[in-house]
Amino acid sequence: MDHMKILKRAWHIITRYRALWAFGIILALTTVSWGQSTLLNNSGSSGDQPPPSSFEPEEKWLEENLPELQSEVDALEQSVQDILGPDPLRTVITMAVAATCIVLVLIILMTIARYVSETALIKMVDQYENTGEPSSVRQGFRMGWSRAAWRIFLINLLVAVTAISIFMLALLLAASPLLLLITGNLAISIIAGVAAAGLFFLVIFMAIIAGEAVRLIQYFAHRACALSELGVIDALHQGYNVVRQHLKDVVLMWLIVLGIRIGWPIVMMPIGVLVLVVAVIVGLIIAIPTALIAGLFMSLVGQLLTAAFTGAIVFVLILAIPLTFLDGLRIAFLSSTWTLTYRELRSLDDLALGPAELETATAE
Repeated sequence: MDHMKILKRAWHIITRYRALWAFGIILALTTVSWGQSTLLNNSGSSGDQPPPSSFEPEEKWLEENLPELQSEVDALEQSVQDILGPDPLRTVITMAVAATCIVLVLIILMTIARYVSETALIKMVDQYENTGEPSSVRQGFRMGWSRAAWRIFLINLLVAVTAISIFMLALLLAASPLLLLITGNLAISIIAGVAAAGLFFLVIFMAIIAGEAVRLIQYFAHRACALSELGVIDALHQGYNVVRQHLKDVVLMWLIVLGIRIGWPIVMMPIGVLVLVVAVIVGLIIAIPTALIAGLFMSLVGQLLTAAFTGAIVFVLILAIPLTFLDGLRIAFLSSTWTLTYRELRSLDDLALGPAELETATAE
């Protein structure tokens, strides 16, 4: 298999097939990715009263400003009481339940968007390779909204539950030497502690290796499910067979993809720094006049909170939008790479079959 040819083809598709960008961005928003880094540590101070200096002792400054600060605190407490009403506990419980329901709804919607987008990326790249005709975003959603998306979700769920169960069992076995601590013997206790620590790190190491191996199988199982309309177990079985039969090619592609994943933040670092600087500057530009306007009809505390909240929102938006867009391109490129790899490996399998065997496999 020509790995560089696949990478060049995937890059060619991404640069010319812009409908794929939308689904890559959705995946960047709905999955945990190193490419998304939201910096929320934005601090600053402003106010009408100057801070204590070397010419004015701190105690004197506090004595002079304590009444005003106390009035600000009282006003804030009154505002909280006005919001929570006469029964604060009931109001807080109601708000907590409502917030929980909103979070659950968001999680469900994000999960649906994730698997529909992942399926759409796979099918759109495959169709483009078959026909040479790109699909629109709307057509992509139609492709993604299918049984394959549900089956891919079930594949990930089955793998996750199985992996967590095995990992927890392995951790319990690794901790089993600690049962020797009940003997009360110092030498045995030290040996048991050392053995448990060694087994713990061995389990972590093996979990990392096994996790990457399972992830490779999942890549191909997703594509077997989306492109061959296989069920959950059959797709996992075919994904395993592809990895087993083409282990050298798959591992080499995995190493290339790993290099891309490691090198991406290094390449994007100058862009990230530039975006960060712009986000800070624009956030301050928005926050300062917001504080001045809020000071006309708000207390000092409300003024600062309004300015900080507004500046933080602008800061996060300016920082997140370009980084999410770039990470979406990365995700779409890597998804296209694995789809093309799967197609190439399946074509090699078809070429290895004789006419009768190929007809039998197609019928199955």
